[in-house]
Amino acid sequence: MRIQILSDWTYIPKFAGNRDEPENEQMKVTFHPLSGKEELEISSAGGFSFDQVILRAISKIENPPILVDQNGKEKKATKDDIAQRSELKSLFYELVGEYSDVTKLGENEQVNLK
Repeated sequence: MRIQILSDWTYIPKFAGNRDEPENEQMKVTFHPLSGKEELEISSAGGFSFDQVILRAISKIENPPILVDQNGKEKKATKDDIAQRSELKSLFYELVGEYSDVTKLGENEQVNLK
C-alpha cells in the first residue's frame, strides 16, 4: 500500500478579488495538515469543533484583510477574526473548503494533492 504524505501548502483565496491583486499584495494562507493526535487534542480540550481544526491548521497568513472600524481605525485580520466576523464569513468557508479538499482521503486511502 502506498500513501502520499501531505506537507504544508499555501493557498491564495479568491475572496474579494484577492487573486486579481498584484502578487506581492495577495493574501496567502499556509496550512499545516493536522495529525490524528492533533485533532484528538482539540477534541479533548472541549469537544471536536471543525472551526478549531481549521484555526489550528492555518500556520501563516500573509497580507491578511485590513479591518476598518467605525472610527477609521485599521487592523490586520487574525485567524480568529476570519472565523468569527460576519464580514469574513465567505473567506472562512473558502478556507474550510480548501482544507477539506486537500486533506480528505479517497476510496483507496490515498490523498489527492492539487
